[in-house]
Amino acid sequence: MGQTERSLPGSGRAAAASRATNARYRLRYRLNCYQPYLRLIAWKHRDRPDRLIGADTEIVIEGFGRSASSYAVVCLELAQDRPVRSAHHTHASAQVVRAARLGLPTIVIVKKPDDVAISHMVRHPGLSARTILDAWIRFHRGVAEVAGDVIVISVEELDRDYGGAIERLNAKFGTSFTPPPKTEEFDKRVQEEMWRRHVDQGRPSLHFGRPTVERQAAKEALRHTLEAPDLAPVRRRAAALYESLIGAPP
Repeated sequence: MGQTERSLPGSGRAAAASRATNARYRLRYRLNCYQPYLRLIAWKHRDRPDRLIGADTEIVIEGFGRSASSYAVVCLELAQDRPVRSAHHTHASAQVVRAARLGLPTIVIVKKPDDVAISHMVRHPGLSARTILDAWIRFHRGVAEVAGDVIVISVEELDRDYGGAIERLNAKFGTSFTPPPKTEEFDKRVQEEMWRRHVDQGRPSLHFGRPTVERQAAKEALRHTLEAPDLAPVRRRAAALYESLIGAPP
């Protein structure tokens, strides 16, 4: 059967690890557009009932991985004067489709595909831009099927006017969520709560869900990889899909 991974030289082990990382990633996003995948998430996160839609779910907040879902969830929660039962962070288009079929108030956050690719390459060393962009397209094609039944916003709108998006959600679904205020004091509370949860989970600063100096430096070091000529077709397809969802080019 050839050399085992342990017997391979350093470069060989790195290549094998990269192939495995890309294969697992492709499989995840190939499967998570199907409803049965949600059962796997339910088992994996059986200690986190807030991941999946339940009988008492009030709102669903979803997006492709590294698309500011953590900020959106914490921001909404802190703006309310009571606990809110939300479902979030499956990063599965199957959850978005299910929420739409159930008529649940749902927000889907869409991040520019190139920015997602760089974020994921930082988060998952060895992952290729093509693998990420293919997965981004697959996820958002699922979202596009139900886009008229949910609120779709860009990361830029989330940062600029999340309160306005919540008002649109309230108008569409007849809900009464309090829009988050756009103040420095409130934003500081959100950032502090996000960091507290991040630390409580024992995760490294490079994986924090908001910009840090360390992450920005790592991203800039990888940005040139997107200029490879063989990535041009998949980048064009992703850009066209982004524009169809957001109404503006990335």
